[in-house]
Amino acid sequence: ERLDGVSLRYVEEAGELGLPDAVIIPGTKNTMSDLKWMRENGLADRIRELSALDIPVVGICGGFQMLGKRLSDPYGVEHKGTMDGLGLLDAKTVFSREKVRTRARGRMADSLPGWELLSGAETEGYEIHMGVTRNLGGCREIMYSQEEGHPVLGLGNESGTVIGTYLHGFFDAPGMAERFAAQVESRKRAETEPACPVGEGPGAPELLAAYPDRFDAVVCCGGDGTLHYTVNDVMALPRPLPVGYLPFGSTNDFAASAGLRRPLEENCAGIGRFAPQALDLGRFNERHFCYVAAFGMFTAVSYQTPQATKNLLGHFAYVLEGVLRLDLSQGWKATIQVDDETLEGEFWYCSVSNSRYIGGMAVPEQGAVQLDDGLFEVMILRKPQTLPQARRLVTCLMSQKPDGELLYLLQAKRVRAVFDEPTGWTLDGEASPQVTEADIRVEPGRLELLV
Repeated sequence: ERLDGVSLRYVEEAGELGLPDAVIIPGTKNTMSDLKWMRENGLADRIRELSALDIPVVGICGGFQMLGKRLSDPYGVEHKGTMDGLGLLDAKTVFSREKVRTRARGRMADSLPGWELLSGAETEGYEIHMGVTRNLGGCREIMYSQEEGHPVLGLGNESGTVIGTYLHGFFDAPGMAERFAAQVESRKRAETEPACPVGEGPGAPELLAAYPDRFDAVVCCGGDGTLHYTVNDVMALPRPLPVGYLPFGSTNDFAASAGLRRPLEENCAGIGRFAPQALDLGRFNERHFCYVAAFGMFTAVSYQTPQATKNLLGHFAYVLEGVLRLDLSQGWKATIQVDDETLEGEFWYCSVSNSRYIGGMAVPEQGAVQLDDGLFEVMILRKPQTLPQARRLVTCLMSQKPDGELLYLLQAKRVRAVFDEPTGWTLDGEASPQVTEADIRVEPGRLELLV
């Protein structure tokens, strides 16, 4: 909380997590009960999903105990019996009658894959916990006590994406929080830096046009915008080819939704298996889009919203960011037909999407999003005409609950919008020519993605 450029927030529901740069599970007085609560509200499953996306997960004390495969309480200290942990560490915790209460000085291991900036760092704090966590064989020892015998104070997984320690105050040692934040930033930056320089030469459109029958697939490397143009080039072929995607952009919404936010080696292996997955593709008039088509006063700021605001408010962050930046008197007069439902009037925003993330933010009702169900998610905001309506819209946005009058969350196979004046759209975050009519359709299973 005290570091410039770092946004730390506390969440109680899975939908509030979004797509963070790291997750920290803090200590707790009752590990098993709190883990049960996390399962009931979806946080446990969401944390596992984020870990599968190679997002770092850190557990402190009780949070450390939760990371293991199993928790056992034979004496009824907390919750008599056994319980599955999150399964992110190959470890097991057994609760005992005796409580550990001690000051401790720790030293990070000299070799810490994934956490090189923490290697050899010294820290101190205190232990206060019931039970002992043991390595079942698949964990790295990441921290040792500086006391005699050097007992282990922390464990991590082999890939370096999950670490845990019993040491409260781990981040309070001089320079430790700064090192941790710098490592997380380094991980994020590595995702967006080119793996190698790209030379000049014919691009994909020229090669595909010149040799239409020579290729088995097309692989693109970059952000979602790069994928957008690649897919449109591929769809122009007489026989569309499977597409491989190596995400190295700054946002990578589609990559996160498709399970491609993972190490480069895994994505390359997935492409090499050549087992394409058929995903739905959007068609906007004569062009295609992979995950979102949108118009309105917020599309211009959606990809410029500060990450701290995104983290705090989720998918509706850029709506509120737009409220702060733009002229609220502006509106778009249109008739919008969503399958058989017709809406008329002035609108602030409309998005048609097939993604769990837009602009780096989790979409509302994320659990309902399936990339191959033949349906797209539609979000529409009417322009409020009175002050009470504006207040009600803000309430809907903050609670993420549609009222069916100002805020709509729908699913559809087709959306058609007719405007009084030419209106600009963004397709996968890329600007599109202005149109007075937009005919948007789902093309089920049209995109063959190599995963």
